[in-house]
Amino acid sequence: MINEQRLLNTFFELVQIDTETGNEST
Repeated sequence: MINEQRLLNTFFELVQIDTETGNEST
């Protein structure tokens, strides 16, 4: 349960970075 928040945070961070780069990690 403790890792759940970490996973969500990492996922959101990854999505944010992908959006900031303009989907250049395809």
